[in-house]
Amino acid sequence: MIFISLILLFIILIFFAFKKSIVHFIKISQTYKRIPCSPSKLPILGDILTLPLNPYKFTRRLGEFYEYAKYKDMFCLWLGTHPLLVFFHPVGLEHFFSGTKHITKSTDYIYLLPWLRTGLLTSAGTKWKNRRRILTPAFHDKDLLANSVDIFNEQATILIQRLASMKLDKEVNLYSYIASCALDIICETAMGLNIGAQHQNNSEYVDAVLKLTDLVLKRQRMPWMWPDFLFNLLPEGREHNRCLNIVHQFTKKVIDDRAQDFHANQIHGKRSAFLGNNYLLFIF
Repeated sequence: MIFISLILLFIILIFFAFKKSIVHFIKISQTYKRIPCSPSKLPILGDILTLPLNPYKFTRRLGEFYEYAKYKDMFCLWLGTHPLLVFFHPVGLEHFFSGTKHITKSTDYIYLLPWLRTGLLTSAGTKWKNRRRILTPAFHDKDLLANSVDIFNEQATILIQRLASMKLDKEVNLYSYIASCALDIICETAMGLNIGAQHQNNSEYVDAVLKLTDLVLKRQRMPWMWPDFLFNLLPEGREHNRCLNIVHQFTKKVIDDRAQDFHANQIHGKRSAFLGNNYLLFIF
């Protein structure tokens, strides 16, 4: 009798501890019940058990969802109790793109906050509007855009040379090649810094960025990694924090160096970075 009472007490405590989440899930389920979803969706777990951990198989599985839902106006993929809406018709997207009301990012973005903080990509409300207003002129400066084309061409040439030197006797994963090229381009255009990712320079920083990207994507699709206290106990969490420290130290050094050069660049009218010194400080 005492054992049963303890079990009931435990269930009651669990209910009150997660009451807010349970009520939220019930409301969400009622709101989304008419939106098509996968026939393999399970109660509470959603589609999480059908999504492979392997990134390649995970992408293939998303392709299967696409084939199933591509002729519908929208589709809902459930990661546990977390719904992800996929639009296949422009009418649905019009409600989001035609106004500035829906600018708060989804909860998936919270796993980027330790890395990117609340910059333009992750911020919302007044902070997002102010930074967007400051950055917008940079994307309408034809001279800056024209200057960036040389960087695009230079880095693309390096990428082509690397691809041409590969042995074709086996399957090759191109992710690291494309990612290194993209990293070189964004760092030189946005920060005025050539980090030489494609030449394996600053390899510690480059490896940390690529590893962080993989860890964030991995965490987004694995609910047991969502709570911070559990994630930090896992090997992935410890690796995430190690890479985070490397990236933040590198970024801080770049910003400090750019701030020291700011006055000299102003005097000579030099704007080596696509976003300029003022804009750079608002990204991070």
